[in-house]
Amino acid sequence: SINKKSLISVTNTDYDLLCGIKEIIEKYSDNNIKVRIYKRKEYVDSRGWNCKESFILMMNSVKFRKFLETVGLNRACCYDKIIPWSILRSPKNVVVAFLRGLFLGDGSAYVYKQGNSTMFRISYYSVCKQLCDEVHILLKKLGVVSSMGIRKSGISKNIQYSINVNGKYGQKLCKILDIQKWDTLMKQSNAKYKEDFKYISRD
Repeated sequence: SINKKSLISVTNTDYDLLCGIKEIIEKYSDNNIKVRIYKRKEYVDSRGWNCKESFILMMNSVKFRKFLETVGLNRACCYDKIIPWSILRSPKNVVVAFLRGLFLGDGSAYVYKQGNSTMFRISYYSVCKQLCDEVHILLKKLGVVSSMGIRKSGISKNIQYSINVNGKYGQKLCKILDIQKWDTLMKQSNAKYKEDFKYISRD
């Protein structure tokens, strides 16, 4: 959550991921900033859905929030999020690091059958079309072909957009992002992978 004046929170089921974020914030920010991680037990929500155990990283700092705004991470709700201008102008290693965090947070990987082939797919989901458009552009700069889908959200009445990367391009993206927990799924795919992509600079 980044829509508050000073409060910043990150929710994820991966405790180690949040610990990594906490370590980075404490290393590069003011020592007065207190970063805490809370545990939320699994529960059944008002819709009757079983929600997994998750963890919430929380910090409160006007100074740090203002710093994020200087690099383009403005306060926004889920409907009007955009990729910060500083990322869009960045070199390949920064873009890859940003996309890795983005897909770890709201992305997923899975395999599916297509004829006799086992295909691998990576998807990213958001209710913000502009954010998905910008992700699509960054993937294209990395030589990754993706498509956009639209569907009704399973958790609200809002339309949800998805960026889908299939087959060998899914394998390519998995290797670029280096998300280890997706490697086992990727190895189940029999689509061929060729390391033939180039990063297209903004110049």
